[in-house]
Amino acid sequence: MDARLEKLYAKRTFGIKPGLTVISKLMEELGNPQNMLRTIHIAGTNGKGSVTAMLMSALRELGLKIGVYTSPHLVNVNERFTINGEEISNDEFFSLLDRVEQASQLLKKRDGLDVTFFEYTTAVAFLWFAEKKVDLAIVEVGMGGRLDATNVIPSPLVTIMTRIGLDHTAYLGDTLEQIAAEKAGIIKAGTVLVVGPNPPEALSVFVKAAQAKCVPMHLAVDEISISRSKGSSFVAQKLTVESQTCSYGTIKLKLPAAYQLENLSIVISALEALQDQLNVELPVDILKAGLEKAEWRGRFCMLTDDILVDGAHNPDGADALVASLQSVAGKKARFVFVAGMCGDKATDCFMKAIAPICQSLYLTPINNPRSASTAELARQARACGIRNVAECTSMLEAIKAARQEETTQPIILCGSLFLVGEAYEFQEKLIK
Repeated sequence: MDARLEKLYAKRTFGIKPGLTVISKLMEELGNPQNMLRTIHIAGTNGKGSVTAMLMSALRELGLKIGVYTSPHLVNVNERFTINGEEISNDEFFSLLDRVEQASQLLKKRDGLDVTFFEYTTAVAFLWFAEKKVDLAIVEVGMGGRLDATNVIPSPLVTIMTRIGLDHTAYLGDTLEQIAAEKAGIIKAGTVLVVGPNPPEALSVFVKAAQAKCVPMHLAVDEISISRSKGSSFVAQKLTVESQTCSYGTIKLKLPAAYQLENLSIVISALEALQDQLNVELPVDILKAGLEKAEWRGRFCMLTDDILVDGAHNPDGADALVASLQSVAGKKARFVFVAGMCGDKATDCFMKAIAPICQSLYLTPINNPRSASTAELARQARACGIRNVAECTSMLEAIKAARQEETTQPIILCGSLFLVGEAYEFQEKLIK
């Protein structure tokens, strides 16, 4: 590993430090490149990445230069920064990283401030997008919203809230209202707010926040109608889409999960809001063509012919995974799971969610210091009624064992994006 990359990863020892003081000073030292950008800002517990991928694909099809900043990455840090789907090159990345490092050292010497890993990557993203003169930057919140480093951007053209759930409760609060309030902290005067399907307690927070900032708010579920056609599979689904002002006809989406219906409704609502903000007409046929090209690695997609990977790692994500599997294979289908999880997640709730459709469960540690022990996961799984549980020492061992099972369904690898990332690293070895 490059020494500069090792140094960047070492910044993770500073942990998560919510707040805008350090990032604001850092960006000021770098000339505030974020102020040169037109943006779409996306917060939420689940669905941010899928919404980002669809938006980028649709807008790129229009001939625009679209920057995207997402997290976490699956295999390498370059994945976090793309323009029109192309990752930042190593040369560009390290050149920008050196500039951020110089500004960081100045802050340390002058103000005694430590810059975190996420603040470094956020600064790199804004510098790159500004210097490449992107037409639009889609910026995904790292965690929460109000105190997230990405919240140094000025008022976005469109602000998006995907589904809210219980996650990162140690930082964001342990109720949906508290978490929604943290997410709502990215809502700024001058933007348009698009909100996906959400529990009433979260919606009420967003309504109040929008009213306080005099921001128009669009509820995607009320404005966009989407129905699923027959013939959907583990690799694609056909959807019929209508908005209040436009018919999109049939869209063949390469994102096959059932939960992508609500994400697509958010995307369509956001595109129509963007059209109003820019006062331009976005041709429906071009948007459709872009949406049909959208892909998002690691989220309910086939890794090999017999392994489906999904980044679900919290209770809402597990519920969505189960619903998606059943929507393709039927309510009676049973699946072999390979899972590993972080110990700071609601692992017992995850096990409870997958238990009704679990034929067998092969547990593996993940390559992360936060990894939950397989023994504890096994105890929780058995307590939830999963009978066939095996503890393995590695992901490769778990998949090898899972492949001995008799099943007509794909093996489901889930529980952590870290585990999914590891699977992509070993993808060639896993192809039969």
